[in-house]
Amino acid sequence: MRSRFEEPDDPCGWVERVIRDAAAEPVRAGRATVTVVRAPADDEPGPAPPAYEVRLEPEDEDACPLACTFDALRPMYLSVGRQDVGEELWTSSLVELEQLLRSLVEAAVAGRYEERVEQRRFRAPRLEGAFSLAEGRTLRFHGSRGSSRTYRSY
Repeated sequence: MRSRFEEPDDPCGWVERVIRDAAAEPVRAGRATVTVVRAPADDEPGPAPPAYEVRLEPEDEDACPLACTFDALRPMYLSVGRQDVGEELWTSSLVELEQLLRSLVEAAVAGRYEERVEQRRFRAPRLEGAFSLAEGRTLRFHGSRGSSRTYRSY
């Protein structure tokens, strides 16, 4: 039987806690900050902007920033690096999402994220970001703007 994905009562607080816990040492040492943005109510017609954004911003320009943007935790949009390469994160449980988010933050903090550009004839360049996760897996993200870059630890 598949377990139902249960959203926490305060999704923004939950994401902030996971990011702060995973990046505790550089945040405590002042090498990174965690910022939370809760969008104001939008009375304009059309789609509303995402309700929350939680950003991990390193002090060092050569370290990798990371941001989670979401209304609900499914899907959560994660953007990483100075070029905001991003991807939607989908998981089947809150536990699985926490493990994935924690792994991505720990990899960013440790300097295990890099971007590269593939120049394509007659098309926009393709940007690929790759996390080397502690468990030995590599998680790749794709985009279509930016430049090559390897990030260092916080």
